[in-house]
Amino acid sequence: MNSWIKKTAILFTYSLTLSSLVPFASGFAQSSTMMVSNSSPVINNAGFETLGSGSEIPGWTYYWSPLTDEYSISITDSKSYEGNYALKMVDGGPKSLGLISSSFPVTEGSSYVTSVKTWLEQGSVAMIVYYYNADNKEISNSRSSLSSVSSAWLDFTHESVAPAGAVTAKIMLYSGTAGYSTAYFDHMTVSASTAADIPVAFGDPIDLGAAMKTVKTSGAAMANGEVYFATNGTPSTFYALDASTGEVIYSSPVQGVNTVYGVAAGSDGNVYISGVENGMLYRYSPAAKTLESVGVNPSEKLVWDLAATSDGKIYGATYPNSKIFEYDIASNQFRDLGSVREDVMYARGIGVTEQYIYVGVGNPAFLYKIDRQTGEQSEVKLPNSGANDMIADIWSYNGKLFVRSGATTLFILDEETEEVLQSLPWPSPTRFDSMISPPSPLDRDLVYFRNVVNSELVTYNTATNEIIPLEGVVLPNSTVRAYDWVTPQTGHKAGKTLLAMVTEKLEYVLFDPEDRSVETIMPEIEAEGIDIQSMEMGPEGKLYMGGFHTALSIFNPVSNAYELQERVFPQIEGIGFLNDKVYFGTYGGAVIYRYDPSQPYKKDVNPSLAFNIEDGQSRPFAFASGDDQLFIGTIADYGLVKGALTMYDEPTDTWTTIPDIVENQSVMSVAYKDGLVYGGTTIHGGGGSTPAASEAKMFIFDPKTKSKVKEFSPAIPGMTSHQLIGDLKEGPDGLLWGVTWGKTASGTTVYSVFAMDAASQVIKKSKLLYPNTPSGSTWRPYFIRFGDDGLLYTTIGRTLTVINPETMDSQKIADSVNLMTLAEDGGIYYAEGSHLKKLPIALKEVALNLDESLLTVGDQAQLVLSGTLFNGKSADLAKASINYKSSDEGIITVSDSGTIQAIGAGRAELQATVVLNGITVLSNLVVVEVRATAEQLTEKLQQEFNLRLASGEILKPLANQLENSLKQTEHQLLKKHTTQAIHHLEKFTRDLADPKMNDYIVPAAKEALLLQAAELLNILNQQ
Repeated sequence: MNSWIKKTAILFTYSLTLSSLVPFASGFAQSSTMMVSNSSPVINNAGFETLGSGSEIPGWTYYWSPLTDEYSISITDSKSYEGNYALKMVDGGPKSLGLISSSFPVTEGSSYVTSVKTWLEQGSVAMIVYYYNADNKEISNSRSSLSSVSSAWLDFTHESVAPAGAVTAKIMLYSGTAGYSTAYFDHMTVSASTAADIPVAFGDPIDLGAAMKTVKTSGAAMANGEVYFATNGTPSTFYALDASTGEVIYSSPVQGVNTVYGVAAGSDGNVYISGVENGMLYRYSPAAKTLESVGVNPSEKLVWDLAATSDGKIYGATYPNSKIFEYDIASNQFRDLGSVREDVMYARGIGVTEQYIYVGVGNPAFLYKIDRQTGEQSEVKLPNSGANDMIADIWSYNGKLFVRSGATTLFILDEETEEVLQSLPWPSPTRFDSMISPPSPLDRDLVYFRNVVNSELVTYNTATNEIIPLEGVVLPNSTVRAYDWVTPQTGHKAGKTLLAMVTEKLEYVLFDPEDRSVETIMPEIEAEGIDIQSMEMGPEGKLYMGGFHTALSIFNPVSNAYELQERVFPQIEGIGFLNDKVYFGTYGGAVIYRYDPSQPYKKDVNPSLAFNIEDGQSRPFAFASGDDQLFIGTIADYGLVKGALTMYDEPTDTWTTIPDIVENQSVMSVAYKDGLVYGGTTIHGGGGSTPAASEAKMFIFDPKTKSKVKEFSPAIPGMTSHQLIGDLKEGPDGLLWGVTWGKTASGTTVYSVFAMDAASQVIKKSKLLYPNTPSGSTWRPYFIRFGDDGLLYTTIGRTLTVINPETMDSQKIADSVNLMTLAEDGGIYYAEGSHLKKLPIALKEVALNLDESLLTVGDQAQLVLSGTLFNGKSADLAKASINYKSSDEGIITVSDSGTIQAIGAGRAELQATVVLNGITVLSNLVVVEVRATAEQLTEKLQQEFNLRLASGEILKPLANQLENSLKQTEHQLLKKHTTQAIHHLEKFTRDLADPKMNDYIVPAAKEALLLQAAELLNILNQQ
């Protein structure tokens, strides 16, 4: 999520009695029925009718210059939506350009809809909204893209939420590096959204810490007597280790990168790395111990592999257009070498020699060699050329070419003749594990690799073409990421030649070929937080999560703590539940694990392997269950487009897979209702595949007959086609609810949320949302969850959006949310990178209660405070900040825990101020009356009598009678004889009231003494 959005005070459809509702400091817009307080901003020269001198466009500034004939932005009168002019933007190649508006004021927490009339003749354009704080520093940005070429004006709109601290914003009309575009823009508007009928409010997000932690790397290299790698994490951390001892020499975070496959040692003695996120090439200097960015490669952002040559070049293999690039160290220049093969997406592996660049691509799998001087490209034939696979790594040693295909297949070729000398395909008993060592300095004919079947070390003799396992030499059960030969200068192996290895789990292993010993060193590598990949709430109320690449965590909301943070577990794509068991759908492939929460977690035992779907399947994202059956939807494997539905029948313990249930489509979502399975598809298959179908479908499957009943496209008003359908969920109203992404008649991409009568497949209600917004992942479903408050929460548009199912009013709560589920109290758990966060329901009101409102001086009592959330559920005030206040601390004091102490007689008002998750609420007032003790009143009465006697207001004989009665009252009270005290006090009152005594007391004194005596008598009668 880009930033947190501070929410503003709100007004709901029902009356609120909050004394105050302070602004929220969070990443979420407030959902309510309020009208946004700020007026809609005005864009300077929004219609481009004001002309400037030369190329100047008043109110706007250029992004990227200078402009040329190929890259131009200008005011034109050749087209206009209104008025005389419009803006014309021409992007003539692989560079970017844009135009940025002047700033306009915004209110944090408010939603803004930006719209511009657009005529797109070719290519695609984007609209980006940038938000700035009071120091004019960018806080976040949000964008939409338009690729609907048309011959008319289209509404290009984007909705975003102003983050916390935002005071201004700017809009950029932009054309990126992807290709050519020509577009016209006119009549730009920005409007503050009017809030919908969504009766819910949220507090500040609660950060529950990094849910997923692991120690893992995806790529490594050894050189200079050191080991280099970057951990998987958010962000990655680059490390340099001493190759002899495994000690950490250097470490530094690599901002903006979470996975690094490409690591190569350059001829200049420096080390180069590149990740899968930003296309940036980084350079580490062992001499200076510094890590710096070199620049962004001109090919593509996702870099799979790097290779270095002895003459100062670094080559990279990229995705998704199978491009390769060259970086010249001496000149500090990049060169895009283009696509290796235009019909494949992955340039997955790269190797270099003095003469050739070898590039492995997929899917399908091919190996190419490119002459470094002439650029001539030719195919190197492999046993699996053209198969649904991927060529991942290439090495050249001793005239032999070593080629990795997939994860564990190895081909060994004669480099000159290209004859295949050895094939170790899956499932050979000796299976190669990803990497090959350089030739041994002790025997230049030998290279080493790990056998993935039994973890034994294996040698290959390049002279004799023999593969010989080293029986008894067992390595850690972990994929090796890099090999090299080292000679320690100190320690018990000083002077010896050792084979060093670093594994994906960051075990550092040293093998001595002479005595065949293996030593494993665990470097001091901090566990890194990795992105949360999957999230579901279990039936027992615990939250299950899987990490990107690896890891499994279980969070207990009751204890507010992680019960499990397993660092090593296959990547979990989807999570399902059946009869109190948890099922994890993992990648690679589509392997299902079963976990019994009633039993302790035990690695490789619980969870246990339940089923391997196979059948060309991968990524089990979709789960549903019912009537003792589990249903799983899978995405096709790499290069394939035929997904599957798999069902598990628990009573018979049988698994059944129905491949290609919708022809040439993958299954993105499943729901179970009334004995039938309802599924939604994506036209997209596995990585490297090209869609074979044009429109996603829904299908109905009968588990009893194990057959498809029907296949159809939901008829949603305003949409002409769907490319993704899912999630699907039965709502409280009995309708089947779903989300789709597709196109309108004009070609604009748009999302829809719909409710369908499942029996008739008739759409009962629907709404289009977020036009021109990309789909995000083409595999992961858009979550749908129904709250106890009757509202629908969804990640439609890869946002967090809440919808009122009755009115179909909707409100975006936050941008960039892929994973969410609902908490027991109605709050929302969601993922932000590696961190689990909770968006709590806001506190609505608090009630302050006291059982007894009449106290006596010296008494103690306990205030009782309770809270209610906006959804009507009880609030947990254990973590609230509570401040109690008394209107008169001379009468009552209140402790921090709510214990009150009666100090003096009188009346005081008590109130509590409660702050919970950023929301401040005042309680009701509690009025407490404190009366004095009998002893205090007796003393007070005595003082009043003495005062009146001394002033001559009481005369004998009445004075003697009253004095005697008071002494007896006090005496009996000291002896705790309340009845006798009452008797003497009543005599005191009778004597005062006797008309015969009126001549011996003035009226004012009589009235004062009678009043105080009555007060004391009342106290005594209650004891």
